[in-house]
Amino acid sequence: MILTIAEKPELAEIIANAFGNAVKKQGYYECAGNNVVTWCFGHMLVLTPPAAVNPSYEVWKMDDLPMDLTAVSHQVKATENGYVERQYKIICDLLKKSSSVIHAGDPDDEGELLVREILWLENYTKPVKRLLLNDLNINAAKKAIDKMEDGNSDKFIRLALKALARAKGDQIFGLNMTRYFTLLSQRLGGRGKLTCGRVQTPMLGLIVARYKAFNSHVKSYYYDVSSTHNFLKDFPLKIIPNDDFAVDGKIIDPDVAQKIKEACEGKPSSVASVKVEDKATAAPLPFDLLGLQSYMLKDKISPDETLELTQSLRSNYSAISYNRSDCRYLSSDQHEEAPDTLNALKKYVGDGALNDVINNTSFDISRKGKAFNDKNITSHTAIIPTPNPRGLEKMSAKERKVYEAIVLRYLLQFVDDKKYKSAKVVVDCAGYQYSASATRLISAGWSSIEADDSDESNNNDGEDSQPLFESISALSNGEQSSCTGVIISKAETKPLPLYTMKTFLEDLKRVSKYVSDPRIKKLLLSKDEGKKGERGGIGTPATRSTIIKNLENTGYYTIQSNKLIPTEKGIKFIESLPVSVTAPDMTALWHEQQTMILDGEMELSDFIININQTVAELMKADVTEGMKQVADSQPKGKCFCCGGDMHLNPKVFVCQNESCGLKIWRTISKKDLTDLQMKTLMERGSTNLIKGFKSKADKPYDAILKIDKDKKSVVFEFPPRK
Repeated sequence: MILTIAEKPELAEIIANAFGNAVKKQGYYECAGNNVVTWCFGHMLVLTPPAAVNPSYEVWKMDDLPMDLTAVSHQVKATENGYVERQYKIICDLLKKSSSVIHAGDPDDEGELLVREILWLENYTKPVKRLLLNDLNINAAKKAIDKMEDGNSDKFIRLALKALARAKGDQIFGLNMTRYFTLLSQRLGGRGKLTCGRVQTPMLGLIVARYKAFNSHVKSYYYDVSSTHNFLKDFPLKIIPNDDFAVDGKIIDPDVAQKIKEACEGKPSSVASVKVEDKATAAPLPFDLLGLQSYMLKDKISPDETLELTQSLRSNYSAISYNRSDCRYLSSDQHEEAPDTLNALKKYVGDGALNDVINNTSFDISRKGKAFNDKNITSHTAIIPTPNPRGLEKMSAKERKVYEAIVLRYLLQFVDDKKYKSAKVVVDCAGYQYSASATRLISAGWSSIEADDSDESNNNDGEDSQPLFESISALSNGEQSSCTGVIISKAETKPLPLYTMKTFLEDLKRVSKYVSDPRIKKLLLSKDEGKKGERGGIGTPATRSTIIKNLENTGYYTIQSNKLIPTEKGIKFIESLPVSVTAPDMTALWHEQQTMILDGEMELSDFIININQTVAELMKADVTEGMKQVADSQPKGKCFCCGGDMHLNPKVFVCQNESCGLKIWRTISKKDLTDLQMKTLMERGSTNLIKGFKSKADKPYDAILKIDKDKKSVVFEFPPRK
């Protein structure tokens, strides 16, 4: 019997149908050709936790640090209802009966490890073939089956070791450093846990750095210079800055601006270049997970909730493709499958945006837009609807919102490009150059359905652009005119805005732009080589939202007016740590060593030794003073009801007196209270009038919050009606 082990159940079903004559049994399929297909539920194994390595590690003690977690061992993941344990036993029983295995994990290092670690733990020594499939359809599976490779070759073994190195490094570093900083803070009077990790701590570092830069920004001024000319009917043209008179593209000296004005006003000018081009903007690509999480924030659906909803859409309705994808492109096979997908969608689509797309005059299901590009596919394809969903009428309101966003973005791939003409002119005057540009819409295409947020769409692309477009188009190279005026506008520099969840998610894909060390920057960029949309990022689409939520739950930051605001605890924690921990350098350096493992230039054991040394060195650094500030920054308060100590964390203030137990929740009736409102309520027992509460029916109302001492609870008080 030939046993195929797939990474997930839906992949197993596709492969089973590709083999033919698939009959589903308990935990596997029996198929033609003596093939059996079973599946994992993601990682079935976890690295052995500290307490199982050494019982002494059960209790957190400074004397045990750094913990010796050098040995690489695994155990079956424990689940509440035992579904992983049961499926793992099925896999093991099938392995014993098999003559060979087909490894069908995802075609990346994590997918390689996911199945390989099972074969290692069970000491499987029989032949292994490697099936590489990133497109969940039967035709693609058949092609992949015909192109299987030797799964026991060195390149696949080392690919798994690369992923294992990352996991083992995160365990050794994260668990040791979390215990170390937590125990040190507690020794100095702090409370709670101070989590630390290779990815999460640099993430917090970004939030803190942006917050501090915003608050420490020193206002300065620069000067915009524009000119008007006879042949453009007094439309202003902006000066093109160069290093002779501008610093970083800005004129910062008012005398320089005045000198330009005096040099140009009333002087001859001429067209240095003019260009009119036909242009087109393709529809935005289908979603990857990060893009979808960012998009759904407009509907107040958080990143971790979006992840949960997409998981439900996959598991409960078979409605979408792989939901944790980091790719925004589709395969040629998926293009061939498009008519079937459309027929399935037509049964679901009613009135509204989806119906508008399908009935758009330029909608053509045979159209092959830029999203369909086999070369740009990574381990997965973009998140799109499937041709065989089930039970869509049972979706919740939020599931429906997420599903329809995925469907709309998919359908836009079959609508014509937005087409327009672009005109640009450059004018010479007294040794300076000025430019202007405008566009004229030819056909809206997909942008008649979804707004175009591209940079080009915001470049004079409106009603006022038409006269300027016509004026530029009428010009010719070398045409003479004169400068009728120069306008100097004083402008104020602004700091980078505080992060919102949307902008933070986007920045996590491009962390390298904040790295000054050229070697580290290069390593981060090389990590994402070949990945469209990722340029030196940290974390993965599947882990980012979880890490962000954990940072909030630990009390490192809060969300106020949609802005990510670090707490005093978060600020002091980052300030107390070495830069090597708070910057993305560690991710870059680990990637370099993991690449060496892949290339056979380093062994896993050497990598682990290096991590152990890093942890030991970090624990030698004197961070006592910094940790004392972290301990002192722990929020404290007194209970309004009993005068007892209040434990303050970002989500709730809790009285530590068990006989009282007053709780003040930050979110009340769908309204997030500010720090000041929470503090005022705790200290004075009531707030001023607060606007923006919402009923269960989402109807807004205003109220005062008061603490009822008898009930030990927060109650509403409504102002008298006018």
